[in-house]
Amino acid sequence: AAFFLFYTYTTGGLDDYLFAQRIENMNNENDNTLEARGYFVVLKGEPIQAIIGMGSHKIIKILDHEVHSTIFSMFNMYGLIGGILFMSILYMWAKTVYRNYGLIPLICIVGPAMLYGITHNGSRFTIFWLLVALSMVPRPAAQPSDNRSVAPPPVVPLIGSRPPVGRRPAPQGAGLGRQRPALRRLDG
Repeated sequence: AAFFLFYTYTTGGLDDYLFAQRIENMNNENDNTLEARGYFVVLKGEPIQAIIGMGSHKIIKILDHEVHSTIFSMFNMYGLIGGILFMSILYMWAKTVYRNYGLIPLICIVGPAMLYGITHNGSRFTIFWLLVALSMVPRPAAQPSDNRSVAPPPVVPLIGSRPPVGRRPAPQGAGLGRQRPALRRLDG
């Protein structure tokens, strides 16, 4: 599938699509620097705003758009206080997902959201917060099944029963110690 997509793109089969045009024009756009994307707009404000933040309206007034990063958006809007609180939430999220589910689910759940958040403000999407909340739900503890918790009943040979197929009965007098008396049939 990847080869087909690459081949279609290189032969011009995707030229009419907007996403292909956006990829081709990325170097010509003026929003590909950290400053243009608004990562450090908080440094353009008052010194107190570095601590308590600027708020979204002031950032939009300065940049004409929002900050294109989940993490830097929080630092710019809410300052060091809000940014550190947000980073601690992300840390607790990653730690909880790792503890509940392991490394591979951590990479598959937290990784894409953080990669997306490098260049986009993912915190404004409800699905981001649903992902954080639902992935922090602990996995249910394993319940022991009923057939494992109870020991199987002991196998008791019936009087006068034959030995299992493939096993020969021990010859008379082959035991240790005294001999057992021969069994009689009860029905006859």
